[in-house]
Formats: sequence, C-alpha cells, structure tokens
Amino acid sequence: MERMKSTMSLTEIKDATDCFSLENAIGMGKIGIMYEGRLTDGSNLAIKRLFGSKQFKKEFLLEIRILGKYKHKNIVPLLGFCVEGKERILVYQYMSNGRLSKWLHPLESEVTLKWPQRIKIALGVARGLSWLHYTCNLHVVHRNISSECVLLDKNFEPKISNFGKAKFMNPNIEDGASTIFYASDGKK
Repeated sequence: MERMKSTMSLTEIKDATDCFSLENAIGMGKIGIMYEGRLTDGSNLAIKRLFGSKQFKKEFLLEIRILGKYKHKNIVPLLGFCVEGKERILVYQYMSNGRLSKWLHPLESEVTLKWPQRIKIALGVARGLSWLHYTCNLHVVHRNISSECVLLDKNFEPKISNFGKAKFMNPNIEDGASTIFYASDGKK
C-alpha cells in the first residue's frame, strides 16, 4: 500500500468536508464514517474516512482495485482516494437519494417507492451483479449485498457499493489477503 499514489490530497478532502465536520457526516459503517463534501467547483462528493485500524487495509485495497479499474452504470463510481500518514480515504460520486434501505423502510413522514421504481431498481441491481459475476474479468462476488449497499442517484438509478468483503472467482486473481477464491461446480 505504501507504493500507492493518492489521487486526491488530504488538504482537498479536508476543505471539502470542513475538516471532517460532524455536520457533514452522512453515515457510519463498520470500517469508517461517510461524509458529504463539496469541491470548490460546487460538485458534491461522498467521502469515506476509514477508521485507523490496519484490519481495514484489505477492504480499502479491494475498493480501489475493483472500483478504480472497472466502471458500470450500476456500480458506484470511485472518483479518487487518499493515503497520507494514517489516513485512508475513499472518494465517491455523491448519490443524492441515499441508501435503498431508506426508501424500502421509510419513516411515517417519508415517501415510499412506487412499483415501477422498485422494478427499475431491482433490474439495475441485477445488471450490476451480473456484470460483476460474468462480464468483468475479475469475476467478483460481492458477498455483502443488501439494501444498505445499494445507493440511489438523483434519477433513482441503483449503484452497488461496499466491496470490502468481495472475493474474486478468477483463480488467477488474489484478493489482497493472499487467498484465492475458486468457484466450484460441485464436481471433484
């Protein structure tokens, strides 16, 4: 990881998040805190600041390896990352409609998804997973898919996120933890 070259500076990221202000925090997960950030040009970002633990090195590397190399309409776009000192930060395109779970389990005052939107989202997630499994030459198994890992853009187009537990089905690819995942058809 020491050889990795950051694509965004820590200063840029701190400026975008007002020094990781809690007012800009939009979520907290197992490996870090997500912040909404704004660049000087006015564009919004989603910035994941990983907790300091070395145990998240694998998750960080998997996100960069998968999202940094491969693009698909239904996979969340990774715009950059930062490795500086103990900081490990991932920068994504901001998804204005948030997590799918929020729309499937709304509070009483919130709007629910209509059936045409639900079908559009389900098909988009299926396209994204199919692409990961069969088309992308890494042949990725997500292993953590849920409505918490599906983000919705302004047009309710689904974007699969959170690739920290992903495994590769291609026997020639290592997953960063020196293990190789083999897909088995059950035959010996």
